[in-house]
Amino acid sequence: MYRISALETFIVRLPFSHGGPPTGFGGVNWGTIDMLLVKVTSTDGIAGWGEAFGFNICQATRYVVDGMIAPLLVGTDVTDVPAVTDVLQRKLHLFGRNGPVNYGISGVDIALWDLAAKTRKAPLSELIRQVHGAPPASELKAYASLLRYGEVGPLASNVERSVAAGYTAVKVHETALPCIAAARRAMPAQSPLMVDVNCPWTLPEAQTAAAAMQDYGIHWLEEPIWPPEDQHAQRELRSTSNVPIALGENAGSVVDFKRIAEAGASDYLQPSVIKCGGISAMREIASICQATGVKFAPHSPYFGPGLLATLHVCAALAPDALIERLYVDLPENLYGNVLTPRNGTLQIPAGSGLGLDPALAVIEKYRAD
Repeated sequence: MYRISALETFIVRLPFSHGGPPTGFGGVNWGTIDMLLVKVTSTDGIAGWGEAFGFNICQATRYVVDGMIAPLLVGTDVTDVPAVTDVLQRKLHLFGRNGPVNYGISGVDIALWDLAAKTRKAPLSELIRQVHGAPPASELKAYASLLRYGEVGPLASNVERSVAAGYTAVKVHETALPCIAAARRAMPAQSPLMVDVNCPWTLPEAQTAAAAMQDYGIHWLEEPIWPPEDQHAQRELRSTSNVPIALGENAGSVVDFKRIAEAGASDYLQPSVIKCGGISAMREIASICQATGVKFAPHSPYFGPGLLATLHVCAALAPDALIERLYVDLPENLYGNVLTPRNGTLQIPAGSGLGLDPALAVIEKYRAD
């Protein structure tokens, strides 16, 4: 048995470049990758690290972790991580099953799993394997996830640059057909091309767009319909299109993923470990995929513990999954070059827990508290 003595949060803003015009989401152009780190420390002095969904919403999520979760967690026995996370979900469900509350719970859950594996002196993937019996992989294929360029020239040149760097699959965030066609031409014909459009279309608009894309060999079309929780429309699109559909980035709970799978709305489920309930939820969602035949394809455009957690979950439960790696250049990051793909492949860190702790010097340099 071990208890939590402290819970801390850190907002970190890492500058980046992406070789194109200013871009971002949520109505804000990004000059930095903003992340919310969560650190839990046990009464034995062992620290676990997690990450809660950040970007434009870091401050709101931080308030939840510091003001709502910490009072419930400090002093608590956290030996059974899924049970602890379930208690947090039940006590805080009144404040939303999606959004900052679940983001905060996700970050804490990751930190608790890191702590649990460190306490056992085992890699997290090994701890998951002990539960599920799947032999963990030592490396996983990654794909380059490009930010939105909106222009053919810089998009094509960055697709070419990612291929030259060794990536064998690429995702673009574009809605215009000329950009999608340019991306296809800029990479080998056999390489998977994914298109993430971020929920812009009605069902008829999505059907028209999917039909226009079918000649480009799209590996999946991600989040095509607004609103994203309209599973009836998503199912109708999937049944009338030859382009595979991927959903789940905006789903907030295991129940949401079960509904997507049971509705037949998607070919791929895309849980984000720092949004959907953490590693505890990811394990359940992977089981849903195994039971329904929907492919497991996590959403992970992160540079903190969220990416490490995704690697360990997939190494143990879905070794064929492609790992999303945001294709930007960082002058410094939390883990040095360890999470830089080589020949399109990411190595699973072999140390205990998540395998690595973030560099404290980098946290201090780029803290935005």
